[in-house]
Amino acid sequence: MGPTQRRSELAELAQGALPIMTRYEPVRLLGRGGMGAVYEVVDRRSGRRVALKKILTPDPRQQLRFKREFRLMADLRHPNLVQLFDLGLEDDTWFFTMELIEGASWLDACGRRRDAAADRLAESTRDLEARGVSQSWDTPPSDRDASATIAAPASAASLEDVRELLAQLLAALAFLHQQGIVHRDLKPSNVLVDRDGQVKVLDFGLASQLERDQEFTQALSRTGVALGTVAYMAPEQLQGQPVTAKADLYSLGCMLFQALTGRLPHTGSPAKILEARLHEPAPRVERYVDDVPEELCAVCRALLDRDPERRPTIDALRDALGLPHSTPDPTSGQTASPFASDAELPFVGRQQELEQLTALLERACAGELRFQLIEGESGIGKSALARQLVRQAKQRGALCLRGRCYEREHLPFVAFDRAIDALTLTLSRWPAALVDPIKPALLAASRIFSALRMLVDDPAPGWREAADRGEQLHAALDGLAAIIDHCQREAPLLLVLDDLQWADEESVALLEVILSRCTGRIMILGLLRPREPSGDPVAARLQALARGRAAAPVLQLEPLRSGDCAALIELAGRDRLAPDILEGLARRTEGNPLLALQVIDHLALLELDARDAYLRSLESSRGVIEALVKHFDAPTRRLLQLAATAGADIDEALLRDASGLSDAQYSASRQALLAAHMLRRPSADELARDDDGPPRARLDVYHDRIRETVYDTLDPALRRELHRAVARALEAHQGAHGRDVE
Repeated sequence: MGPTQRRSELAELAQGALPIMTRYEPVRLLGRGGMGAVYEVVDRRSGRRVALKKILTPDPRQQLRFKREFRLMADLRHPNLVQLFDLGLEDDTWFFTMELIEGASWLDACGRRRDAAADRLAESTRDLEARGVSQSWDTPPSDRDASATIAAPASAASLEDVRELLAQLLAALAFLHQQGIVHRDLKPSNVLVDRDGQVKVLDFGLASQLERDQEFTQALSRTGVALGTVAYMAPEQLQGQPVTAKADLYSLGCMLFQALTGRLPHTGSPAKILEARLHEPAPRVERYVDDVPEELCAVCRALLDRDPERRPTIDALRDALGLPHSTPDPTSGQTASPFASDAELPFVGRQQELEQLTALLERACAGELRFQLIEGESGIGKSALARQLVRQAKQRGALCLRGRCYEREHLPFVAFDRAIDALTLTLSRWPAALVDPIKPALLAASRIFSALRMLVDDPAPGWREAADRGEQLHAALDGLAAIIDHCQREAPLLLVLDDLQWADEESVALLEVILSRCTGRIMILGLLRPREPSGDPVAARLQALARGRAAAPVLQLEPLRSGDCAALIELAGRDRLAPDILEGLARRTEGNPLLALQVIDHLALLELDARDAYLRSLESSRGVIEALVKHFDAPTRRLLQLAATAGADIDEALLRDASGLSDAQYSASRQALLAAHMLRRPSADELARDDDGPPRARLDVYHDRIRETVYDTLDPALRRELHRAVARALEAHQGAHGRDVE
């Protein structure tokens, strides 16, 4: 990069192209398109270099897709998927951070000569909705001629690279498809290969969950518009037909064809590509390049079949190429999103609690506004109980909305953001006659929830927005209260707000407005972990709001009774584990459903002869924790041991330095521990702040029981070594916070 270009990029950053300057220090612009830009930045809280992606358009549909991309993928852990970190909103700009991948694109890593014309065609047709079909249909004649150039013979080295990278890409797709996720925009620029040869799939802006996203996709798509990149889109996707996992495999076929031949299977204008893809068989690899093994040629032909039903499965592809059928490694940190699996979890017990909630729901449906808090440890079953109430509410014709606070989402009104997104999509399907009366309220509330702009036109003549930001906020809160009140007149409304222990002050203020200004058929259910109200102003305000609106302000959820826990384990594990393995797990997991399900998942991944030995080690919940820790790799165990040695939450930069791990090892270990509920990020009100600087990123052991178990099992020599490592890191961090020094 030349000095002029570097100065230009820094000037762009300084002029506000990257407004999140408090926490993130810009390093360089990595890429920019019509919809967004990606930067390399340094996270000042942790000292890590990450990639930051921000959306450039004010279009509420694109903003919803942007948030959906983060929320769909943030909980997924797989070595071949890029890891997402934090979602935020700053100065009306949405952004999220993710793993910074330094390496090459798929085509460069495959060692094939690039076809510049094909690259230009592929990137020019990225998003037909955003750019307009008419602007991307034609390519210059010279480009069309260049795109037909014959590639040189493939070398043995490059073919081996293709086979290895293909195996990793198949592993990523298999994992996604197992979660019901279709990427829908697979192409070379969305598949990177880092310096260690690890494939990373990224850019899930068009990804969808099968059987879950139909309403979402319909609401955000304009009629007759195909989203994706024409050069790699499957025929059924081009025609606007339902898209399945087989569409990703067609895109993979285009990428493989390009890697082997140096050109795309169909070239020319997008119109010509569309015609050829729908009516002509795909060209054969052998026509353009020599010495490619027949199995690779055959796989490419099968992937490019116009009929999705005739395209092979991933396991069939592995068989054809002699690749192993990969099985998740218990230590790999591969995890699925709870969002994808919540509906599949069995529900047992909790009949008394469910009856209490059902009684409140009945009173709400009869016209009494109700608000109930449910408090319990992580994994105890709060969300499962809420799902049962949602099912009952839907049977009564209620409109059900769910919001959730995430520690990695840094935005105002975080508890309500997902719920208002869902409400926006619901209202978009209502007849205009029902929505028109609340247009002024929608316009006012869109100041704090941009998704609502989907439902309103430009302000009518004579409409005046308050000049003062405080007045705007009050008008927005009043507007949202009016919207909710309008909705409950059409149908009873159940609003579930999960993980309120991470709620921000704005969310509590909005909840206060709703409870004070709305009436009628509304029930609000708040879920949170135990907190001391005396030391937590948010918890104290929540409990004050619940008084008088439920029989008891807080419904305490205790561990499952042994019989119920045994029934849960039998339901969850009967198709995966032998009955003798399941027997006795209830006692060992002490009535914690999440811990029980974690053990079942872990046992299912072990070889048969290893399961008995593992089970014998589980004499109690302490034994469960010891066994789970044992199966992490050495770097991950060390990171957890250091966190336990610290005795409380610890500055992340200090923990990283004390660990002695490389950046790649630290990132992988940290994510594995977060995914396994061994580490957590303290909430905003827990975060220690420097006297004169921004808050620093901190990590803590997920539960005191884990901390005590891990620390107590350290032998004395290792314990001393870990204390010395923390002390050395403290000496190196002269600005360490007092809590760490203590």
